[in-house]
Amino acid sequence: MGLGREDPDNPYEEFCMTVMALRLSRRANAVSALHGEVSRATWTGLYPGKSEDAVPIGHITNGVHVPAWLAPQMFRLYDRHLGSGWHEHGAEARIWEGIEGVNDGAL
Repeated sequence: MGLGREDPDNPYEEFCMTVMALRLSRRANAVSALHGEVSRATWTGLYPGKSEDAVPIGHITNGVHVPAWLAPQMFRLYDRHLGSGWHEHGAEARIWEGIEGVNDGAL
């Protein structure tokens, strides 16, 4: 039961699955850089002697494979208004300039 408590010697502390998972894992990932920062700050107490930056909670940024995720109808609509290949350069602001030309009814 101590594995699931921030203070393993406190029998009155409730068991926490997150604490147990962090104690039994070599490393953990948050879902964004900000979530990683918050999680490292939150769980620093589980890693005595380690600075907040050394807490073994990293982060990954979730991504989307646009051709697999986007409905074919929307993909074609974007092709018409943004040009073919828009999905390969979607992070570039200039790509989205054509979005204003999409008719509300088409959406």
